[in-house]
Amino acid sequence: MLNKEAYNIRAELQSALTGQTYEDACRIVMSITGNDGPGMLPDPEDRQLYVSMPTAIATARKSYPDFARTMVDQFEPLGRIRVQAALNRKDFASLQIATLQFMGTDASRQAHVVLGEVALSLGQFDVAQQHFQDAAHDAGLRWKEILEPRMLLAQGLGGNLTAPQVAAWVASTPGRPVERNGTALSTGEFQGMLNDLVNRSTTGSTLYEIPNPPAIALPQFTYKLEPRAQFDGHPGNNPGRGEYRFGDPFGRQFAMASDELRIYVSNRFQVNAYSTSDGKQIWAQGIGSEQGEAYGLPFAPMKPLVTKDRLFVRRLTKAGAELACLKPDDGQVLWHQRPFQSVVTDPVIWNGRLFAVTLAKAEEDQVQVEATWFDAASGNVLMSRPLYRFREGIDRQFSGQLTVQDRVAVCTIAGTTASFDSRGEMRWLRRHPFLQKPVDELAEDARAAAPVIHSGRVITTQGGVRAVCCLDLDSGEVLWEKPIFPLRGLLGVAGNRALVDTVAGLIALDTATGEVAWQRSVDFRLEAIAWDPQTVTFAQRQTATNNRSKPVLVWLDLQTGEEQCESLIEVADREEFQLGPLFTAGGRWWSLVGQTWKDPKRELHEFIPLAAIPPKSSK
Repeated sequence: MLNKEAYNIRAELQSALTGQTYEDACRIVMSITGNDGPGMLPDPEDRQLYVSMPTAIATARKSYPDFARTMVDQFEPLGRIRVQAALNRKDFASLQIATLQFMGTDASRQAHVVLGEVALSLGQFDVAQQHFQDAAHDAGLRWKEILEPRMLLAQGLGGNLTAPQVAAWVASTPGRPVERNGTALSTGEFQGMLNDLVNRSTTGSTLYEIPNPPAIALPQFTYKLEPRAQFDGHPGNNPGRGEYRFGDPFGRQFAMASDELRIYVSNRFQVNAYSTSDGKQIWAQGIGSEQGEAYGLPFAPMKPLVTKDRLFVRRLTKAGAELACLKPDDGQVLWHQRPFQSVVTDPVIWNGRLFAVTLAKAEEDQVQVEATWFDAASGNVLMSRPLYRFREGIDRQFSGQLTVQDRVAVCTIAGTTASFDSRGEMRWLRRHPFLQKPVDELAEDARAAAPVIHSGRVITTQGGVRAVCCLDLDSGEVLWEKPIFPLRGLLGVAGNRALVDTVAGLIALDTATGEVAWQRSVDFRLEAIAWDPQTVTFAQRQTATNNRSKPVLVWLDLQTGEEQCESLIEVADREEFQLGPLFTAGGRWWSLVGQTWKDPKRELHEFIPLAAIPPKSSK
């Protein structure tokens, strides 16, 4: 939502910066009031970018170092006076404004510290941590020594602290005492306090995600596929529609997660659990008669979220996408919730709390994107903050992809990429050239992919946007953009390569420049693909006898695209072999096998290694 007053201030600030009148620029920033902070501002040089006032000031400081120096050298004493006066009055609203008016100065850091301490006393631990982290940005050693213990304490009280973090802090500190509420604690005493918080969070009710195995490439062996179980659950209404015939539409909508005991497979309408030891089915839980359209929110897989004693899943119903909570051991539905209009992203654990982006009706022709926190025990909405709005079109479907990292989230939805913080405050929003059918001939051949946060950058693709975009995580500015018309979507990022799926095959881009590192045409590529920073492995269909087919595995060097080896998989041929996704769980490799693009039924198969493939040079 635009803020007229803030827009005028931004315009005046940009004029002063362009004219190199940095003292005037500082005075303009210092004139900001409480009414000027909220809302989004159009960037003066980029018509597709909108930023918050804090992001605008931070970007100006980065782009004009003399402006940042002038604020520190000439106006920091005034900032200290204002902050102290606000402290004397206990005027916390003025302290919040001071963090903007004197950003980058010790006065702003002092205001952040006070606000962080207040948030700690109110139990708002994620807000406290955000303040401490904002204060630590570009801070010197003295401030970091003050702020690091506070950040650790906020993390610990919020249930997000780990033992390695405590150990790293102890190893880096020279044994200085930590002051808390007027009392000096030794390093050992404070370490004991933090360790108690770590133990409480791991044994208590704090949510934490059981991580999936890291991305690795399939070892270079010959393999056979052994069937372990069936996935023949609800496929959604009206499956097999001809406009979605490209590739493997059902394989593209499957998602997997795992823990030590079970593999969880979701096709968006049903979740099945299988044993990681032998692949046998343990339970199945579907929506039943409430299932939505098979190609509703097309090609958007809904990945299960696994915690210690809960399984959170997004499911596609007739009324829209809902959030549900299942028991991991037997699949019992503990609750299901569809707040507002729909849940547009998969759920995540963000700072120990269950979170997703939702959609709500705003005005007659508009819908509102909201940051929403849920009670993990009941599914009730604990808090929801409006982010931005869309104009609602006829038959327009909204599906989003979300990535969170520390205190920052990035979400893509309907041709936009937006970033916001853990308080639900917008940082920036970027609009992309967005094509919809019938203009986009490839609208039914896309891949939904979550944005990747990589080395301070956001690399993203989304349906209807025929380009791979790399944005600055802090400002939303375009660092590079690579138009690819036959683009399906981003597969992932490993090292200095962004791996991209296209209608014609695979493309690897240099993550620093966006230049094409290599590309490879692939006929009949299947949904089975895996990669690590050195190797990418994919499967493609090969015609066998009687026009039937089998899958072939191909290994490429991720840096150069050079083929390392290939191997025909030992398995019975099929009419139109479908294989994928490919994943690892319980120390084994697995995939789903299907018959044709129309058939929603799948079988869970395990990859059985037979023999190592000799290096290509030795053949």
